[in-house]
Amino acid sequence: MADLARDGAWALSQIASRAPWSSQRIPRSVVREVGAQRAAAILAFHPLLRESGVAPRTLRAVARAAEDREMRPRSFTDGAVRLDVRARDLVLPGALPGTPKRDV
Repeated sequence: MADLARDGAWALSQIASRAPWSSQRIPRSVVREVGAQRAAAILAFHPLLRESGVAPRTLRAVARAAEDREMRPRSFTDGAVRLDVRARDLVLPGALPGTPKRDV
C-alpha cells in the first residue's frame, strides 16, 4: 500500500509540474477535463500550493467551482493563500500581502 501511495503521489506531482498545471493560471477547461476530485488532488502538488498548508477541503471546493459552468468570479481564502475562480481560469496568486505563511 505504501508503494502504491508513493507511486500515486509521484504521478500527481508529475502532472502538477506540467503546463498548464504548473502555471499560475489554470484554464477551467483543464479542470473540467480531469474532474473536480482529480483536480483537487493535482492542486495539492502544485508548486504554489504544496507547502502553503491549504486544507484539502478548500482545494476540493475550488476544484468544484472551477469545474462548474457558473461564470461569476469566486474567491477562496485559506490561511495566507487566496485562490480565485474566474470565468475562464483558476488563478493561484500565492500568499496574500502582509499575511504570514501558515504552519503545516
